[in-house]
Amino acid sequence: IPPSKLIIKRRDKSQIPNNKLQICDYLKLQPKYSSKFSAFVPIGNGCDNFCTYCVVPYARGREVYRTVEDILDEVRGLVSNGYKEIILIAQNVNSYNSKIPNLKFQITNKSQISNSNTINFTNLLKLINNISSDFWIRFSTSHPKDMSDELIKAIADCEKVCEHIHLPVQSGNNEILKKMNRAYTVEHYKKLVRKIKQATPNASITTDIIIGFPGETKKQFNNTVKLFKEAKFDMAYISQYSPRPGTGAEKLVDNVPKEEKKKREEELMKVLRKTALENNKKYIGEIVEVLVEGRNKRGEWYGKMGTGKNIKIAKNRKQKTDLVGEFVEVKINKVRDFGFEGELVK
Repeated sequence: IPPSKLIIKRRDKSQIPNNKLQICDYLKLQPKYSSKFSAFVPIGNGCDNFCTYCVVPYARGREVYRTVEDILDEVRGLVSNGYKEIILIAQNVNSYNSKIPNLKFQITNKSQISNSNTINFTNLLKLINNISSDFWIRFSTSHPKDMSDELIKAIADCEKVCEHIHLPVQSGNNEILKKMNRAYTVEHYKKLVRKIKQATPNASITTDIIIGFPGETKKQFNNTVKLFKEAKFDMAYISQYSPRPGTGAEKLVDNVPKEEKKKREEELMKVLRKTALENNKKYIGEIVEVLVEGRNKRGEWYGKMGTGKNIKIAKNRKQKTDLVGEFVEVKINKVRDFGFEGELVK
């Protein structure tokens, strides 16, 4: 949907456009891949959550999902053509569901789907993980209210699923979360972070934050700072609140001054840089798998680790082979707050 179509005046569920056909057509479009080794695979569209700052449910309609057959067929086609990274995307991937099809392949005991008449996102991950090929599985975005124990375990058990979970929290204060209609508490979110790190100790956890939501006091913002210090995020995408036409929050008074929003963002970034650097220091001297994405003007390869962290690989004059789209082993010898430097392992 073009950005111009997102600016609408509807404000309640009864006024949502009946665009199910439009969304289904979108999910059936023949994809065009911009990369030869990494592909975004849509598994659904629309949203049922109605966060007060977001226009998506009004612009795109309610949640609609692709069949598991369609998704598996697309992924099989991609990996058979040499794709190394499959990124499953939807407004809320972990609310995915599809009727169980007449599957034409065996499911291993390790990845046995749950006893149900539908396939949920956990089952989908397991089925994709069963596809025979050397590739990574990523997904975005997850909603904390739908991050189940079953899913956390599957992420830990499925060897192809990357150790990176993007889990938007939006605020570290319960009153603000309620105003945002996020349907979880800070305590619930912290519990999820503990469960994830217990199941997958090396997991990289990233998040989204909105600074200066209408009515946010300094004390409420300090709760977000406290959450950042406790959760020790590897990365956060911090946005200063601005009203969006057609959303519930548009009715609220945007009463946090721009200067204060900027100040709060800088304070939060300072905490984030510190915790991200602390997290990265444990990798010094470690050998990690990297998917090479390109080469810079200085002749250095660069790519991403399974955790989603960026890494730059020292120039090697003897290395003539094009490594783009390949998995390589890299020994880390330098860390920064949001990235690494290393050298190819001979």
